[in-house]
Amino acid sequence: MTLLWAWRYKTLITYKKIILITVVGAIVCALGWDIIAIDQNIWYFTKPQIVGLWFLGLPLEEWLFIALATLSFATITILLWEKMGRKI
Repeated sequence: MTLLWAWRYKTLITYKKIILITVVGAIVCALGWDIIAIDQNIWYFTKPQIVGLWFLGLPLEEWLFIALATLSFATITILLWEKMGRKI
């Protein structure tokens, strides 16, 4: 993803508002079900696999996963739409 941003920075930065809304929206949507899943022991995070920093009931790694996975998909989607000649 870093290479995509370095290579197509001018294109991607024009969509910064869309990218920000997408990442924030993903975090807001995922926050609820992640907290419920952890509370209900559907999934869990163990000490050897996490740093140990928790925010609003989720470890730092989960926040980063949600944000970076969404950023990756948004980046690829924008670049594909641009390549096909479509404007978002």
